[in-house]
Amino acid sequence: MIPVGIHLRRERIRLIETQVDGKAEVGTWYLRGPYAITVGKPMYFQGNVEDRTHVRSISEMIMQSIIGLTLQSAYRV
Repeated sequence: MIPVGIHLRRERIRLIETQVDGKAEVGTWYLRGPYAITVGKPMYFQGNVEDRTHVRSISEMIMQSIIGLTLQSAYRV
């Protein structure tokens, strides 16, 4: 898994409502403005996917990595 952190300026994000198969959907658009993307090092995992505690632990590691990369991206913008 390769973690990626993306920073967008919140004031530039636009929510656009549309219809998809007759249902109202809200899309998020970032049409203009600065942004930064930081790609992390590959992460490798082993273990039993049925072990919910193990999967939750891995998920938390991934999210912490993404949060850190997003902060690095924000620093560059």
